[in-house]
Amino acid sequence: MFRRFLRATRGSMITTFAIATIPAIGVLGGAVDYGRAYGERAGIQASLNATAIDAARLLGFHTAGEIEKAANETFRRNVAGKVDVAPIVTVSVDAGSVQLHTEVAVPTRFLGLFGLKDIVFDMMAKTVADASATYEVVLALDNAGSMAGSRMRALRKAASDLVNTLFAFNAANPKANPVKIGLVPFAAAVNVGPQYQDDPKATWLDRNGVGADHLENFLWNTASPATSVTGNRFTLFRQLKNITWGGCVEMRPYPLDVNDAPADPADPKSLVVPMFAPDEPALPGYDNDYIADSSDACTAPADRAATTRANAGEVQARLCKYRNSAALPPGNGNGTVVGPNLNCTAQPLVPLTGDRTRLQTAIDAMQATGLTNTHAGVAWGWKLLSPAPPFQEGRPYKTPGNHKILVIMSDGENRYDSYNNPNKSIYGAYGYVAAGHLGTPTTDNAAIVGKMEAYTIETCANIKATTDITIYTIGFGGGNSKAAMDLLRACASSPETAFLSSSDDELAGAFRQIAETIAALRVEK
Repeated sequence: MFRRFLRATRGSMITTFAIATIPAIGVLGGAVDYGRAYGERAGIQASLNATAIDAARLLGFHTAGEIEKAANETFRRNVAGKVDVAPIVTVSVDAGSVQLHTEVAVPTRFLGLFGLKDIVFDMMAKTVADASATYEVVLALDNAGSMAGSRMRALRKAASDLVNTLFAFNAANPKANPVKIGLVPFAAAVNVGPQYQDDPKATWLDRNGVGADHLENFLWNTASPATSVTGNRFTLFRQLKNITWGGCVEMRPYPLDVNDAPADPADPKSLVVPMFAPDEPALPGYDNDYIADSSDACTAPADRAATTRANAGEVQARLCKYRNSAALPPGNGNGTVVGPNLNCTAQPLVPLTGDRTRLQTAIDAMQATGLTNTHAGVAWGWKLLSPAPPFQEGRPYKTPGNHKILVIMSDGENRYDSYNNPNKSIYGAYGYVAAGHLGTPTTDNAAIVGKMEAYTIETCANIKATTDITIYTIGFGGGNSKAAMDLLRACASSPETAFLSSSDDELAGAFRQIAETIAALRVEK
């Protein structure tokens, strides 16, 4: 009887089982489809996040429309092979943030049997900067003659992009002055700005000739009333026609030139000395001859004696010749040819500021002229970040949430021309080599440059040992020597903060990568 029952009901049971199986298949198939879709969604979201970061890099120097166009091109590349057709991405830009939005449809395999052909995800990615942080960044940039042409144009563009990016990233930062940036264009020397000559508050500058270095190269206060002049280089500038101090300064004597000890008016050697390149004798082997070796103000017989190699030192040190001298040719005032501002070719530095317009104007004014003195750029970059005088715009070291950054860019080796005369060198930020500011006086140019590089590395080492400043370095140009690149790598805070750029595009990429690293840009969770 049981066997007869089974035979009678077999067909209906199969039908019932089949009907009951359909929902189970739907559940299992749906789980597979949703699992696969969410797996693909994760990959697409990663692509959207990466696109948002790339789009945020354009903040500050591209319009919202240009950013949206670039974002769609980047997203298409990022999702290639992940979706059949890349969806359109909409972009909104607001207060230093970029937000991307799109919808992605992932085709189903099982749920299509039930009419659900796609699983649609509404996706968003928004970039944000660290709103709890503040940033102080100084750009010490090589403005020597080797940077002429396309290199200087590329440097101006890269520096401008970094400035614009940092300000754009922090547009919504609630902190007071969240971004302050300083600029140190350096060549043979650093220009602090000629406005300090008559500024009584500039107590760090030896304005009154009280330091021994200030008195070098001249016969101050001689017995003859006709030649007696107060020991002050600014006095000589005022005596010259149509020439004023360019604003460049000498390096302080070692070890003050490798540390950040503040200038103390009670300690004359700690003060910063204004550069004044003496008029050199009108003799072969001397290049900085810009006025007559004697003038009608020179009344003492010795001061009117003809110039010979025997009295060349006395002729160079004469003071009377600066009075009543003829006006210098126009080209001799800016240091590019000869004159008292010889080797003062860089534009004035800009202390830490939140004024983007001021920074942009200074960057646009940079010109490639003169020799290279990376040591001067590093030393004055440190002074701008330091809370100690002469520039006190920087916050105290180790202020919570504050990031101090020094970016050093150079395309070559230091240079300080040596000469086979009693001065032993050109006049520059270390005075004459004969005075011993670069170690034992010598005309061996390799030894002179080697001392400059040793001072540069020691300055960087002191920054890293005594402060919380992070140093980034960028070597620029395919022709860089190994010595120049080794110096920059030694200065960097770590191998990851040392960049080598052999093209304009790579230079721009290095500056952009530094800006992104500084700003700690991320995608909002």
